[in-house]
Amino acid sequence: MFTRISVVMFFYLMCYELIFSKKIEDIFTCMNETECDELIEKNASEESLSTTVESIHNSTSVSTSDSTYSTQITKVQTIPTMQTPLKIEYNSGTRNHTVHKIQSDVCECDLTTSSCDINCCCDKDCNDFHLTVFSHCENHQAELYDKRYCYNRNFIERNNTPFILEKLANNLFCILYDNLPPTYNDNSDLDIKTEKDLREAMASNRLKWNWEGQLHVPEYTTSSLYQDGDIIWRILNNYIQPFELPQSGFTELCTFKKTLKYLRKWKEQCLQTELINTNEFLFPMAFNNFTVITSPHLLNETYIEMLDQVCPKNICLPLTNYYCKHSWQICNTTTASGSCFNGTCYNIVTGVKYLIVHNGSIGINSVNVYFNIGNVSRSFYQQFEVIYEWVELDKEKSFSLSGNPGYIFGKPIVIGTLKINKTNNVKTITFNKTDSFLTLPIARKGGECNEINRYTITFGEDIKLRCSVSLPIDDFNTSSCIELQNRTMHFLMKDSLFNVTETDQYSIYVSKSGNFTRNDTADWVQILLGRVPQNIVTGNLINDHLQCLGLTTSVQFNILYSALTKPETLTNYNILGVGINFSNESNISWSKCLTENCTNTLKVDIVTFVTFHDVSKPSKYYFVGGPNLDLTLPYDFFYPFLSSSKCITSSIFLISTVTFTVTIHSSFY
Repeated sequence: MFTRISVVMFFYLMCYELIFSKKIEDIFTCMNETECDELIEKNASEESLSTTVESIHNSTSVSTSDSTYSTQITKVQTIPTMQTPLKIEYNSGTRNHTVHKIQSDVCECDLTTSSCDINCCCDKDCNDFHLTVFSHCENHQAELYDKRYCYNRNFIERNNTPFILEKLANNLFCILYDNLPPTYNDNSDLDIKTEKDLREAMASNRLKWNWEGQLHVPEYTTSSLYQDGDIIWRILNNYIQPFELPQSGFTELCTFKKTLKYLRKWKEQCLQTELINTNEFLFPMAFNNFTVITSPHLLNETYIEMLDQVCPKNICLPLTNYYCKHSWQICNTTTASGSCFNGTCYNIVTGVKYLIVHNGSIGINSVNVYFNIGNVSRSFYQQFEVIYEWVELDKEKSFSLSGNPGYIFGKPIVIGTLKINKTNNVKTITFNKTDSFLTLPIARKGGECNEINRYTITFGEDIKLRCSVSLPIDDFNTSSCIELQNRTMHFLMKDSLFNVTETDQYSIYVSKSGNFTRNDTADWVQILLGRVPQNIVTGNLINDHLQCLGLTTSVQFNILYSALTKPETLTNYNILGVGINFSNESNISWSKCLTENCTNTLKVDIVTFVTFHDVSKPSKYYFVGGPNLDLTLPYDFFYPFLSSSKCITSSIFLISTVTFTVTIHSSFY
């Protein structure tokens, strides 16, 4: 009986193995050095392109201002003319591509609506033309596995033990240990007489030291169209050079250079300490007195071979300049000349922002450079930023998401405003792109609250901010204290508490996932107020002191979040609730101005706190029971045993004539 059942079970297990082996063939570790190497080479080939790009980045971004490119520079004439621009056409066969479209219900790298995200192969907004500029495909979905039981790639990269590991097969069952006698022996009798024998004897799969080379100088190449990660080239003083900007190095000083890469966003700051006229990076000429090559292959075809040929503007692209005062939103095309005198500089560049509009592999369409102009009298941090936009971008529809699906750490918190239709009492959330993120007041250099710019709260960042609010007054009374309170609440809450008398009347909502698809309240969570600050503020004049009673000067945000319950991702989160608590009312006094013709100033510090709370519950693993094996025995299964018996009871006779169903429960883990 047991023999026949064992045979049936073995047959079932073999079938089970054939069915499920394909699904788990990637969880086994490599068991042989040779096959480990094959898998390592496969992984290396998949990452070779990104590694090459990063190596170029590392070797060029650390080049100092003393570096020259005299041996690699091509001279070209760039006198502007009225020559008819050449028409740039796309040719799909100009570059061999291995990047393909990926179909996926969850696309984590798709973080911009109505626009193609670079290297996001699962983005539904990307077509075949967009993919021609991709250098690789970002992970569109996290690989989920239980680290206690299986691995998604080889964790034994090199075997330096005396044991030989062998990978038997990608099957459900494998031999973990055997007690057979050893079948291997050691033989180290090598006869090395020549250098060739030495090289052949050296293990080819061992790690080797790399040769130390000199600083890599980028070389201008014109063999192909632009691709993500390629160096952007410019023409300065009739020579082709990499497009570089100052950046910090071993210290915070602006002593190193950053080579800009095509479609790679970049943002950084470095410290400028030399406030003198000979420091060229304090003035716009260092950042706009050149042209940018729109596509390297166009310059090669027509102008490098003929040095007397004039380069048209659609190939050697001039920059469009905008000058801004204190904010990127207030800009124009004219500015006063800058200069430095006795350690103080006027109208110099405190920040530079490049907006590069591109058309994928075809090249660059336009370059807008924005200068933040200001006056400084001491060392300052100069800001740099490079951003890219598709030429066909619809800015009315496009919006940057904070995660997909769910929030990603470091992304802003998306907010909306509740609107109620008085006719049918339907609640909807309106979203304003110009005021789409949760922000806090931030201080200017002198400590006063910035009237224009605010700090954007990013997901997962606990922060404390402080700035001061001042109110000059001529005649102090209770209305002065009320006005100070209104200014304070304006900086803290941006007038969102206007006409709010009850906590449930607050109309600001937060997107739960950062990727809202509907305008009803299902995708949003209301910001809950602990209380509404009282608007009863009084003022007293006691001796030589001005006093305001009942001021609210501080607010705390508590944001509760949890990991997504869906199994598609491990790094995205949902916001479950947001609460705002106001500080208790306080009484603040100031000394009265006693000198003649002086002005009293009421000044108060406002403080904001943000705390994120992870309320995710620990994951629970449930292991499903094994399959049921239903074995039906034939009616004469017990006949050989019963036929030799001299005494057959009625119960045994019934057993031999009745068909039984035996159920064996097996669990596989």
